[in-house]
Amino acid sequence: MPTCPFGTIAELESIAFEHIRSGTGAGAGSVIELRDSFCNRPPDLVRLGEDELRRIATPPLTWHPGFPLQTPASGGRAAPHYHADLDHGAIGLHIDYFRFVRHGPLLGIEGFAVSRGGEILAVGGHWGMPLGGGRKHWPLALNLEPGLLCIYEPFWCSPGGFRLAGLWLWEKQAT
Repeated sequence: MPTCPFGTIAELESIAFEHIRSGTGAGAGSVIELRDSFCNRPPDLVRLGEDELRRIATPPLTWHPGFPLQTPASGGRAAPHYHADLDHGAIGLHIDYFRFVRHGPLLGIEGFAVSRGGEILAVGGHWGMPLGGGRKHWPLALNLEPGLLCIYEPFWCSPGGFRLAGLWLWEKQAT
């Protein structure tokens, strides 16, 4: 079973703000930039370099509450954290969802961290500020060799649960 790489909510918050606001896409994984429109109708076939990848049925994910709903040390509102394990063939990943809201400018951030064996592969999401400012780093797309994972923004999140509308997998086709 994959392992959550975060020991505390403060550690998760620090990595989230550092990498989503800067757009650096933390982690050891190979992050791919895709257009936002890619997620409206994800294609059945994707070409990455010389490889052709076919979209496959995404295994069902069971999301579990992560850290107890608590207010981070930095202040703001209580921060939801959910995580799930994605196991499919050679793909064994841990996916964390988080949302932090602070007071002041640059006040909110929401996103995902993808890890394998406790090592962070990628962090992506969006941050916002009043009057429509901010930046989106969606979708989060990660080249998994021999496949591709794409996560799009969450559909529903509340203290009682979490539902993700867009998580897709593609696998390399045998030649």
